[in-house]
Amino acid sequence: MDNDVTSGSTLELPITEWLLLLSSLGNTVAYGLHNPGAPPQAFEGDEPHGPQLILGAGDGSSQASAAAELRALVEVCHAPSHTLFLETYDRDRVSSARVFFFRDHRIVEQTRRGRSSVHLRRVDGRTALIEDIQGILRIPADALPLVDALRLPAETLSRVRSITLQGESREAEEALTHEGLSDETATVVARVFRTVVFSASLAFVSSNTAVSTPAARGFCVLSGPEGALMLKPSRTGERESVEIHPADAERIAAELQGLLP
Repeated sequence: MDNDVTSGSTLELPITEWLLLLSSLGNTVAYGLHNPGAPPQAFEGDEPHGPQLILGAGDGSSQASAAAELRALVEVCHAPSHTLFLETYDRDRVSSARVFFFRDHRIVEQTRRGRSSVHLRRVDGRTALIEDIQGILRIPADALPLVDALRLPAETLSRVRSITLQGESREAEEALTHEGLSDETATVVARVFRTVVFSASLAFVSSNTAVSTPAARGFCVLSGPEGALMLKPSRTGERESVEIHPADAERIAAELQGLLP
């Protein structure tokens, strides 16, 4: 029988102990603990005494309670039915990674604290998670839409992103108008790409053992001084495109409602 996770429970422990614990349960990689741009943390070696030290009941009710609490959190993180990856970047490209694990009705958030520890937190349901993510994405409740919803070829948007990073605003706007955008909309989209001060990417994975490769869905948010845009990958046949929506609180909440189990 699965252990329950106490409402609002949190734990912090060394990354090395967390890796040993997951390794003892059969996990071969740990997500959300690696440095930005590096592959997921792989396990090395076999340390059979680590998990016993971490989960051992020890003496006293407080140690037994802590061990039970950790076991309850580990059950969710070790074999989740779904996983949500959330990575954010600020203006200086400083990143922050969070991983949300889902199992049955339970949700556990894993975040890295500094260089040596990991923080685990039980999230109190879908509504609380959506509110948490809206706060992380810095989407104000009264944000005004920058543009109407539109769709662009993924290749075009990638080229626009590259051009704006080089400071070529006019060329970026021309590429957008070539795809049918009005001059005004092209200017707004190019300006958001050029003046990004905060960005975030979300990827939601269903751990379906019936398929060889987990299916991922998600979206990105780009925020500038004037507002934010949500970018959502889309595919029609062999054609890859990107839907662009104004990133207001209602849109983000609706998108998350459609993603979460």
